[in-house]
Amino acid sequence: ARAHAGITDTLGLWEGTGTASEVSGKDLGAFTVTLTRKSLGNAKVRADGKVTLANGHEVVFWQEFEERGPNGFQLVSNNGTGGGRCFANAICQTYEERADGHAFATTIAKDGASTLRILVTELDHGKAVRFFQQTLSKRS
Repeated sequence: ARAHAGITDTLGLWEGTGTASEVSGKDLGAFTVTLTRKSLGNAKVRADGKVTLANGHEVVFWQEFEERGPNGFQLVSNNGTGGGRCFANAICQTYEERADGHAFATTIAKDGASTLRILVTELDHGKAVRFFQQTLSKRS
């Protein structure tokens, strides 16, 4: 049996590219991502990231994860609060929601020690509005 993925499995610097689209399928363009994940000790991890859109606009974000039980975690970020769970197939699922009903559901697939695939579904009051797919490679 494969070991469960965990919040501390992907520490370090990650970089990559992605694309965004509306639920209708309309392409919204490409972007680059830089993500640094570091341990805060006591089963806590902080992620600091930056997305750079094709037009040069930058979106900075942060997330803090704290383990809750053997495979679950609580999540606090600049985009809201929530939680998630990691599974035995090297996949984690997160959900974070703001007070205004805007939310993000994210699936993270760990493809070995140096590649992550990420799919983010952006929701507005429970309705999907955009998809963001990314592939990141470990840099350090």
